[in-house]
Amino acid sequence: MNSRIESIKAREVLDIGCLPTVEAEVVLESGVMASAICPAGTSTGTNEAKELRDGDKEWYGGKGVSKAVNNVNNEIKKNLIGLDVFKQEEIDKLLIDLDGTSDKSRLGANAIVATSYAVAKAAAKAKNVPLYKYLLGNKGIDLPMPWILIISGGLHARGNIDFQEWLVAPVCARSYKEFFNITWNVNSCAENMLTHEMKNKLAFSPGGRLAPIFDSNEEETDFLNKAIKKAGYIPGTDVLVYIDVAASHFVNDINKYNLKKENRNISSTEMANYLDSIIEKYSIYAIEDGLGEDDWNGWIELTDKIGKKVELVGDDLFVTNPVRLTKGIEKNIANAVLIKVNQIGTITEAQKTVKIAKQNNYRTVISSRSREAVEEPIIAHLAIGLSVDEGKMGRPSAINEFIRIEELLKENNVPFSYSWINKF
Repeated sequence: MNSRIESIKAREVLDIGCLPTVEAEVVLESGVMASAICPAGTSTGTNEAKELRDGDKEWYGGKGVSKAVNNVNNEIKKNLIGLDVFKQEEIDKLLIDLDGTSDKSRLGANAIVATSYAVAKAAAKAKNVPLYKYLLGNKGIDLPMPWILIISGGLHARGNIDFQEWLVAPVCARSYKEFFNITWNVNSCAENMLTHEMKNKLAFSPGGRLAPIFDSNEEETDFLNKAIKKAGYIPGTDVLVYIDVAASHFVNDINKYNLKKENRNISSTEMANYLDSIIEKYSIYAIEDGLGEDDWNGWIELTDKIGKKVELVGDDLFVTNPVRLTKGIEKNIANAVLIKVNQIGTITEAQKTVKIAKQNNYRTVISSRSREAVEEPIIAHLAIGLSVDEGKMGRPSAINEFIRIEELLKENNVPFSYSWINKF
């Protein structure tokens, strides 16, 4: 079967928030065709790879992506036609070199991500295997532990509270089907509590998640613990809790943290102590971005304070960048890294970051973005194919794909394990 790239085409499509994004379509000389849609985030770090937007206020208010689409249809297409689709690393390196910037800003990270994704999907299709299997190669299948979003705050919920996300993982479950059912029970109890017991605090984020309006981040955490208990589970034992603080979005240039809902402006040290008190009181398993993305000295102090108590995840801190992760490892900062392919630009670079993390005993947590295409379930395949430990899943498309994959593995008697079973 001829595996050379015959054609590449991109188009402007809409994500779940009805904002434009790039879809790339790769066709091989064999006739195999695959397409992929680049996701985007509402909450982004300043060190992420940069999307290319048009800036034309008459077209989607300046959010159009026709420039990025044209870059795929012209420069990227011209340089990739004739290449072997199975040479993912070489193709990704070519995309990086073509762009020539450190942040993918010339061609646009949205153009590069969509192309890198589409190449991988076409290669998997050419081999007639699922994408996760193609990325895994000969490695065994260890299904990652999903984190499911229950409560939105921060930029995801119009600033109703300072912290950004509260997620759960029911580690008492013994399959994905049971896992998602327990999550639904917790979410249902939370919604009923808000509806019947706290009528004035029921609200939803633009993404459709619960976004209750509380007076403090601790009150929000306490509410989630009560919802878990009301659903019949033990917080910290049956159901783990993950808080995405997203502190980069409320830190100023002198590393002071402005907790608007609590009317407090505190230092890195005070922020570390505040998080420590929440961890001790509510049995929190994971904290993401507890301090700002460039508060390196504060992160050293935070890691000393809570690094042995929780999974301490760097998102804006590391931005899936192997250079920033290596710097963090050298400084003994955090103990886990969030993986978002569009933060760095290509599948190959994300694979490198995962490899560095695993070599240094850092946990790996892949994450969906708040603005993905409804029909694009690639995050589930990346989670398994990159062999990450955990995954933050906010969209039904990813959850549904996990269920499909689990079902197919069982039906075909393919050996696999669950990353969380017998470990908590």
